[in-house]
Amino acid sequence: MLRSAQFLNGALRKVNLALNVPGDVITNTRVSDKFAFIQLRSEHETSNALNLSGIPFMGAFLKVSRPGKYMVSECTFANGIIHTRPHHTCKN
Repeated sequence: MLRSAQFLNGALRKVNLALNVPGDVITNTRVSDKFAFIQLRSEHETSNALNLSGIPFMGAFLKVSRPGKYMVSECTFANGIIHTRPHHTCKN
């Protein structure tokens, strides 16, 4: 697992943004020249991970966001969680 994935897994758990179940929150990683892409195990944890944007890591501040063309459903916000339904675009 990439060092950044290990760091983000720990950060999500430390600030209680991960579900209280065993295993890694981040299930897949891919790195390009300027970007790293991560896949999380649940939609809930993915939405929560957006709260980590701006966290310092290795001398830089990470930008955590969804892909620009990410399609989600209907956006509702309740109890600090973004709830979605397929095929609609939500802006955070």
